[in-house]
Amino acid sequence: MAKLEEKNMKEEFMVLLGGVIPAKDFDELKKMGVANVFGPGSMTSQIVNFIKDNIEK
Repeated sequence: MAKLEEKNMKEEFMVLLGGVIPAKDFDELKKMGVANVFGPGSMTSQIVNFIKDNIEK
């Protein structure tokens, strides 16, 4: 995120995270610019729908 911000490109990318990430860290990650965090068991359709709903057209 810092590199994207440094190059004034933060708004050019949608950053998604996945894996075993403690729920207590979600808010801080989102404050840093992460669009969403998907934990284990997240359905591919859920991720695809998030992207479709939040991408600029």
